Amino acid sequence: MIEFAKYHCAGNDFIIFPEGESISSQEASKLCHRQFGVGADGVLLWKKNGSSFRFTIINSDGSYPQMCGNGLRCIAHSIACRYGPILSIESPKQLHECTVNGKRVEVSLGVPNIIHERLLLSGGDFPPVAVIDTGVPHAVFEGGGFEKYASQIRHHDSFAPHGVNVTCIENGVLRTFERGVENETYACGTGAAAALAYFHIRDGVEAFNAQFASGTQLTQRYQDGSILQSGIVEHVFSGTIPKMTEAVI
Repeated sequence: MIEFAKYHCAGNDFIIFPEGESISSQEASKLCHRQFGVGADGVLLWKKNGSSFRFTIINSDGSYPQMCGNGLRCIAHSIACRYGPILSIESPKQLHECTVNGKRVEVSLGVPNIIHERLLLSGGDFPPVAVIDTGVPHAVFEGGGFEKYASQIRHHDSFAPHGVNVTCIENGVLRTFERGVENETYACGTGAAAALAYFHIRDGVEAFNAQFASGTQLTQRYQDGSILQSGIVEHVFSGTIPKMTEAVI
């Protein structure tokens, strides 16, 4: 048997395995199933890598994203229980500095990459979007229409072949349709960072507290060009499952 822990940040939930454990993408997808598995938006794997730590994200569809902001905060909290509150954690994209203080975890997401400040999409009455990479790419737009536009923008030809995450800002509340989950998630850290970058290039905003549809908040600000995020991490429960195979980290 192998132990696991179930974590969430603002309802964005993950299954975390002990150091060095590994599972296949197919097994991760089964475990994430909300009726036939543990239920989660993704699986997080990690191991020590010299003086830092390396983590791998597997989405609920079995894909491997380059970054996950809420996943980073959850894995930082889990690692801190063993190694202490000040951590350097390596995602597939870059190294992230993390600080754990009780349930509150602050992480550095790095410098956002502004791909398009204003992109007009063909083939429909889509709102203009800003395309911003905060570890993974997000198409950001303001106003209503999340249900109408999110899935269409996610698969729009402009973002082929991999598609894009879609973050909508409506009355100060963020909603994100995440690729790899293929649905709206309760919260998205990289989506919140993309929203801050959107307001930064438009209005010069340096800090923006993200309000998610789940009713929770994420504090974020710019520091030396990088986006820092701070929020509460919850350890929901722990359990065991049969031992799995196939290393992926």
